[in-house]
Amino acid sequence: MTERKFIHEPDRLRGFMEAAAERGLTASATVVGPVRRAATVDEAQALSLGDGDAVVQPERMRGL
Repeated sequence: MTERKFIHEPDRLRGFMEAAAERGLTASATVVGPVRRAATVDEAQALSLGDGDAVVQPERMRGL
């Protein structure tokens, strides 16, 4: 069995899949389902939406 190499670089941002691959793991993601809901005040302002407009929030389950 070969020894896994662990590189610690706290100043470098990585995605979930990249971090898993660096550790020799296989990451997965499953879409659980989108959730349709009313936008928050901050979201509505950032997206130039009107009062009561809906947004779709994707939900996913990640695993290793």
